Amino acid sequence: MRIRRIKVLNYAGIDEAEVTFPETGITIIEGVNEIGKTSMIKAVDAILGYLDSSSARPIKEAMTVGADVGPEVEVDITAGEYEFTYRKRWLRKTETVLEVSAPQHEQLSGREAHERVDQILEEAVDLDLWKALRLDQGAGLSQAKFEVSALGRALDAAAGGDVAGDREDALFDRIEAENLKLWTAGGRPRGDLGSIKSDLEAAQERADEANAHLQDLDDHADEIQRLDAAATKLQKTQSDAARNVNELAAQVDEVAKIRQAAERSKGEFERAQAVHLNARSDRERRSELVDAIETAVDDLNDAARDLEELAPARELVQARQKDAKEALTAVRLASVEERRVYELARDDRDYHRQLIEIEQFTERRDRVNDAQERLSLAEDSLESIKIDAELLERIDGAHLDLAEAKAVAARSQPTVAIKALSAIALNIDGEDIEMVADEERSVPVSGETRIVITDVTELSVRAGEDDGDVVTQVEQAQEQYDELCRQGGVRDFSDAREQVDARAHAERDQFDALKIIKQDLRDLTSDGLAGKVGRLTDRTSRYVQDRETAPSLPKDFDDAKKTERKAKQSAATAEDEASNSEILAQKTTEALHEFDVADASLRARVEIAESTLASAEKTVAEARSERSDKKLHKAEAAAKAAAEIAETAAADEQERLKGADPDSVHARLSNAEAVLQRCTGDLRENEDRSRDLRIKLSVETERGPAQHADEAATSLLEISQRHDRIESKAAATRLLHGVFKEHRNMARQRYNQPFRNQIERLGRIVYGPNFEVHLDDDLSIARRTLDGTTLDFSQLSTGAQEQLGLLARLACATLVADEGGVPVIFDDALGWTDPGRLERMGAAISTAAEDCQIIILTCVPDRYSAVGKASTVTLD
Repeated sequence: MRIRRIKVLNYAGIDEAEVTFPETGITIIEGVNEIGKTSMIKAVDAILGYLDSSSARPIKEAMTVGADVGPEVEVDITAGEYEFTYRKRWLRKTETVLEVSAPQHEQLSGREAHERVDQILEEAVDLDLWKALRLDQGAGLSQAKFEVSALGRALDAAAGGDVAGDREDALFDRIEAENLKLWTAGGRPRGDLGSIKSDLEAAQERADEANAHLQDLDDHADEIQRLDAAATKLQKTQSDAARNVNELAAQVDEVAKIRQAAERSKGEFERAQAVHLNARSDRERRSELVDAIETAVDDLNDAARDLEELAPARELVQARQKDAKEALTAVRLASVEERRVYELARDDRDYHRQLIEIEQFTERRDRVNDAQERLSLAEDSLESIKIDAELLERIDGAHLDLAEAKAVAARSQPTVAIKALSAIALNIDGEDIEMVADEERSVPVSGETRIVITDVTELSVRAGEDDGDVVTQVEQAQEQYDELCRQGGVRDFSDAREQVDARAHAERDQFDALKIIKQDLRDLTSDGLAGKVGRLTDRTSRYVQDRETAPSLPKDFDDAKKTERKAKQSAATAEDEASNSEILAQKTTEALHEFDVADASLRARVEIAESTLASAEKTVAEARSERSDKKLHKAEAAAKAAAEIAETAAADEQERLKGADPDSVHARLSNAEAVLQRCTGDLRENEDRSRDLRIKLSVETERGPAQHADEAATSLLEISQRHDRIESKAAATRLLHGVFKEHRNMARQRYNQPFRNQIERLGRIVYGPNFEVHLDDDLSIARRTLDGTTLDFSQLSTGAQEQLGLLARLACATLVADEGGVPVIFDDALGWTDPGRLERMGAAISTAAEDCQIIILTCVPDRYSAVGKASTVTLD
């Protein structure tokens, strides 16, 4: 299929647009966002997919808001041997018109036209291929679905096999459709097979439920007999439990009295034990104070020893720090000197650059001054010239009118012919004229003409009355001509022409001068430019005066730049050395600081140890003055003896309580009460259950459960037989589908290689010679290998995924081109591609376009500037 022309009217905000396409090659439709590029392609989908009576969402969205006219689309399409023009309008004054021009002329309208186009497309176009070779705007990076019959036939032929035709594809499609009626894609039952299995399971469940119901009724009868026997036993157990509760309650009262005596003995023991613990605590605190004195003496000795050992190492680090600081001072002085030399070299470079700027600004100033003088002269000249081109044209016309009037007058006006026989002086109508010998002159007569020959004669010549009009016309033309010359400030027509030429020359001088002034002043004024020259001159003069004599000033700008680079490198080296020296000095300072911290810490330890020792000795002395160590030991022994006596008495009472076994008595009483309560509840539940079962058994028996079980068994048998028949059919269908699918997959493996070769042929234009792809069974790109590195498609960058998606579509289009193919359409693609890859992608697209029709829509024209042999259509 080829799209030759698209025309839209009142479609999605487009008043009218029309684009024609060559049948092969590239057409780039460019325009800003929302100008209607995508809508042009959607219009093709609309006219091929929707009746003119449709009110589907895409059709409603194509209606221009606020307009009372329906969207209209017209296309010229070639599909196989068919060539046709197809027009359709929706929503308002709906219309469908089809004109087929080949292979034979047809003209249809309405639904008949729509159905005829459907027939042509079904016969001549692989519609799945039409969808696969489009990359719509916003469609993401998903790969195309290449499982289309046209590509399959092309790949099979390229692989050297028999071309699988539509008949083979249709047979497999029917087998697969039949298989999908009975099995899901995952192999689970569906359709008749799924429903018969469900019916069989339901019938089995109903039969099982009926048999289980019969069994339940038998079980109910047996349970009633069991409940009756259990009720007799529960009544005896209830009587025994009541008697046991009364006996155990008396034992619990006796145990309570023994418990009270045991608790009194326990309280006396706890008080005696507290007195003993206090006495022992006093004695232990005294021992801890004595131990603290010994510990403080040890800590004081250890701190003094560590302080003495630290002094030599600190002195060594202190000496290193001094050396590092002295070295740092020397290096810093050297760095400052190198920095000074570098800054001087930089100032020298700036000085030479400013000299260049002075020269440039001076040239601009001189050009501006010269141009301003020319501008002043031109403006003075323009101000002095009154005449312009329009007035010149009027003077030219008046001059022609005067000449014509004189010519007419010359033909009809009487004249006096004068020939001088010798040199004479004449006066004709007040004008003195001198004539030489043999000179001839013709004097026209208008009205009356007076001719005076000095000192000889005077003649008067009168014209006839009929010649007055001619004379008047000459006079009027002369007056008009003279008035226009007076307005222009010129003597005659020649002088007027010279004045206009002078005006044109002055205007050119004015334009050229203004242009030069604008170019050289730029963003400055004349005074600003002159001031800039003056400031730079003053600055450079002061710099030479103030600059130190050594080293000498470089001879030119290049020499200054070279000196600056060397000085900069030396300054950087000196600065690095200073930085390293500073780091070393910092490290020695930090090390000395650590020794100072350690010294201070040890001195603090000595002070703390001395303070602790003094405090401990003072505390012990004060404690011994209140009570001696001997008295503390004696008090602890007396408290311990009293506690032991109280402990023995409490133990005797606890043994008596233990012999009474209070926990067992309470547990037995609690259990006896629970047994009595449980027996009472069980007996009540027994009676309720027995009553419910007797009622249920009576009711269910009246419903005929045996007959219901027989009917369920019969239904199960019938459904089971039907299930066996359908399951046999399903097994045969699955086997047939499996065999065909296996052979189809083998064929795919065979023609996978031609498709891969075509992708790699185009891909190597983009990625270079070390580019390979690996395809899945569905012909999508699974992996890409580039320069020996293999990545899954999902691991690639967004730009690489988009590029491979385009290359695969182009490869498919070139393979199916012999069958006619379909247009390849890219809508705003390659948005994630860098400029280098865009140039190579342009070459790949151009290569594929030799056999295909490619349509590219873009709002960024530069993105496809590298695509050669492309026709560009700009929508505006």
